Amino acid sequence: MSTLRDDIIPVIDEGRRLADELGLRRQTVVIRTRTWSGSEVGRGTPTDVDLTLSPTPKVRRLALRIIAASGGTFEQGDRQVTKISATYDREQLDGSELTEAQELLWLINGEEHTLVGTPEEKNFEWRCVVRHRNR
Repeated sequence: MSTLRDDIIPVIDEGRRLADELGLRRQTVVIRTRTWSGSEVGRGTPTDVDLTLSPTPKVRRLALRIIAASGGTFEQGDRQVTKISATYDREQLDGSELTEAQELLWLINGEEHTLVGTPEEKNFEWRCVVRHRNR
């Protein structure tokens, strides 16, 4: 059974697509599931499957007050990704159903990041914090 919230989500996403069309969201956000041919991450040959988030979410540096209040969970330079469509589910965002030979990467304009903490579900959006992946 559909709820009013479920009925409103496509309308909200259309408004977010308008922000894309106006050029207000310039950063692409892709969630990449990388599967390694070996028995664990880093072994064998990787194969990538990409999910481009649409409409484009909002990306910004994490506020210093949030970093300070996090008790060490977040660091300077972490990014907050908000306005992620509520049509996605937690497993798509956090990779909670990955195998030992899979890893989840967040690409922001092609730069690799990893998820910090867990996705936070709000009324009409998801919010996530990501950290630049050091090689």
